[in-house]
Amino acid sequence: FVVVPEGLNARTTVIDDPFEFPEYSSSGGEGLNGMRYLMPCLHSHKPVDVVVLALGCNDLKARHGLGATDIVSGISSLVSAVRRSTAGS
Repeated sequence: FVVVPEGLNARTTVIDDPFEFPEYSSSGGEGLNGMRYLMPCLHSHKPVDVVVLALGCNDLKARHGLGATDIVSGISSLVSAVRRSTAGS
């Protein structure tokens, strides 16, 4: 296998965070939103056999006001997007 790490400090599941690292998240925080980044990432590395998602901790920041159920919903959205994608082998 070839492992391609795509980690980024402060990345969230599905939340734009304009307050964290504006130098690479753009003015609206879109650069830290995992959902916005997921499809371009998958397609830039296809065919993809396995996807490991390690997101959700940054969603717990108080300013986002999210609970566990919200974060699970964000992760579920990411998993659904991976399953629907055409990036697989």
